[in-house]
Amino acid sequence: MSLKLCLHSDDMSIERKLKGQISIEFLVIIAILFALFVFAIYITHEKNTTIKAQEQYIEAQTNSRYLGNTINLLSIMPNNTEKKILLTNDYNYYFTLHNYGLHLIIPYSNVYFDYPLLTKDINFNATKYNYISLKKINNYIVITDAN
Repeated sequence: MSLKLCLHSDDMSIERKLKGQISIEFLVIIAILFALFVFAIYITHEKNTTIKAQEQYIEAQTNSRYLGNTINLLSIMPNNTEKKILLTNDYNYYFTLHNYGLHLIIPYSNVYFDYPLLTKDINFNATKYNYISLKKINNYIVITDAN
């Protein structure tokens, strides 16, 4: 009986060691899966940030070309010509005028676009940059918010 008792106690200690080893291996696997999950979230976030920056760049470039082309078109049209345009402004950029150029500036970044203009006789009074009215009055282009 004592021999059986000794064998039985050795079996239990081996079983306890195996249970301890299995739980450590389980924790290592959980840690690896968690690390992979965090890495996947990081990669997805970086991709989304890059895509958003590209969308912002494309929208700004498109709007600066559209507004610049419209100003150039109005500069060669007769007086009292009016044009209303709709610009997308999802990223809160703004326009400035300098000599014969239209500058679109995106705040909080180093991105800006220049578009050459045919005239420097422009009065830019628009503030919302969404729905804009352009009028040519006495060879002077007036840009305001449209109603």
